[in-house]
Amino acid sequence: MLFDAASQRSDVIRLEVGEPSDVTPAHIIDAAARAARDGHTGYGPNGGLASLRVLLSEKIARVNGFRAEPDEIVVTPGGMNALYSTYLALIDTGDEVLLPTPGFPNMDEMVRLVGGRPVFYELEASNGFLPDIERLDRLVTDHTKVLFINTPANPTGAVFGADLMAALVEFAQRHDLWLVSDEVYDEMILTPDAAHTSAARFDEDGRVVTVFSFSKIYAMTGWRVGYVVARGELAGMLRTLQEPQVSCPSTISQKGAEAALTGPREPIQHMLEAYRRRRSLAIDAASVGELEVIEPHGTLYMMLNTSAAGLPGLDFAMYLLDIHNVSVAPGTVFGPAGHSWIRISLAAADDAVTEGVRRIGEAIRLRKAVSG
Repeated sequence: MLFDAASQRSDVIRLEVGEPSDVTPAHIIDAAARAARDGHTGYGPNGGLASLRVLLSEKIARVNGFRAEPDEIVVTPGGMNALYSTYLALIDTGDEVLLPTPGFPNMDEMVRLVGGRPVFYELEASNGFLPDIERLDRLVTDHTKVLFINTPANPTGAVFGADLMAALVEFAQRHDLWLVSDEVYDEMILTPDAAHTSAARFDEDGRVVTVFSFSKIYAMTGWRVGYVVARGELAGMLRTLQEPQVSCPSTISQKGAEAALTGPREPIQHMLEAYRRRRSLAIDAASVGELEVIEPHGTLYMMLNTSAAGLPGLDFAMYLLDIHNVSVAPGTVFGPAGHSWIRISLAAADDAVTEGVRRIGEAIRLRKAVSG
C-alpha cells in the first residue's frame, strides 16, 4: 500500500527501496549480450552451469574462507528461490523455524508456505541487533528444526563477528538443528574494521546451508542469480527441486554472473564507497535531528527509531509520506520487534538521503509537539 502510493507521486524522496543505486556494470551486460549472440539461450543444468559453479567454488574459498566443491553448489533464480528450495527440502508440516525480528519480511511467509511454523527471536537494539544465545535456547522445543540467520543483516545492517558465528553453529549442533545462513550481502561491508565471517567456516557435520546472491553486490537484482552451498545429499535434493519449480536458472544471466566474478572490481568498489558516504551523511543528519540511529556495519540499510512520534510504525510511515513527502519502510514489516523503527535505504542520492533524514526528524518533532 505505502510503496504503491509512493510510486504514483513524483515529489517523493524514496528511501524505502532496497535496490542498488547503480545499474549493472557494463562488462556484465556486455558478457550476457555476447553469450546470447553466441547461442547460450537454451536450457541449462538444473543446478547451474558447471563453468559458473567452478568460479563460485573459487570465490567461496577466496572471499568466504571455506571450501565448497562445485557439486556442493546449486545455482538458483535468485536468493529467494534458494531459500524456498532449502525450506522445502528441510521442513515437514509443523516443524518450527527460529527467525530473527527485525528480519527480512519474506521469511515467515516462506516458512508457512511449506507447512512450517515461524518462531521469532528478538534482536535488541541495545545489543546491536545481534542474536542472543540464551534467548535462542529458551525458544527451542521438540519441534524446532531450523535456525535462520542473516548477516550482514537486512534491515539492521548488523555484521556478526567470528565468535558469534562460531557460537551459533555450536548452538545448532547442541540442539541438532539445521542452520540456514543468508549471506547475500557478504561483500557489502561498510565499516573498515568489520569483517563478514561465514557460518560454514565452523561447520563440522554438514548442518550449515549457506545462501548467496549476485543481486545486491553486483547490482544484478533483475538478473535473478543466486546460489546455495549444501553438503551431502542435500545439494542433490536442491538440484532435483529446481526441475518442478523453474527447470533451471537463466543461462544468459549465469553468463553475466561469470563476468561479474572475473571482471573488474572498480564498479563494486564505487558502489561501496557511495553507500559508506551516504551512511555518514545519514548519521550526521540524524544527529542534527536528535534521532536514535543504530549504525549499520554492512548492507545498504539503516534503522531509525521513531517511537517518539507516538504512532504505530505503518501509521508514522504513511504520515511521513502524506505530509513530508518521504517514503520509508515501516519497521512493522520486519516482524514484531520492528514496531518502533523505520528502515531507510542508502541507495538514494546523497542529497536525498540528507534531506530525507532531516524531514524524518522534523516529522517526529512535529508529532511530539502535537501529542505533548
